[in-house]
Amino acid sequence: MSIYVAGPVLRSPADMYDRPHLRAIYEDIGSLEYAQRRLGRELDFLTDIYTDIMRSAVRYKMRVSVPGPERALDVASPKEFIEQIHERIRESERVITVYTPFDAAGPIETAYASFFRKRILILARQPKLLPRMTLGLPGVHAVVEAGSRSDISDALSDFLNQQ
Repeated sequence: MSIYVAGPVLRSPADMYDRPHLRAIYEDIGSLEYAQRRLGRELDFLTDIYTDIMRSAVRYKMRVSVPGPERALDVASPKEFIEQIHERIRESERVITVYTPFDAAGPIETAYASFFRKRILILARQPKLLPRMTLGLPGVHAVVEAGSRSDISDALSDFLNQQ
């Protein structure tokens, strides 16, 4: 079984300066400094959640890939980018969305997962900030406030253990 994880790509704030193609993306939208500040605050949170997801997947013998830097996606045109994401979601059996307020892609990826009739688990530090439309999508199994690692672990076990 394969799991698609929707969420922000783990990048260090320095990553954006070290990689010219990333710097160009964020400078084009005028948000390099904003992205660095937000990412710096969320980096530990995302690292913990992605680690928990990977550990749970191994325990249940499932394949999972958490969002990470991929040059091919970083430099893809918008059309190529969405086609690749679309295909990854379609090929997965379940979807876990890690929602952070600065990540606009998460709710869109969740909508794609719903369209493909996937079971969806949403982990969010602040669920009340999720768009109401995302919360009501068919296939959303649970929305879990990611306040403690034990809450996350319990939610992952429940989600991955169900047939």
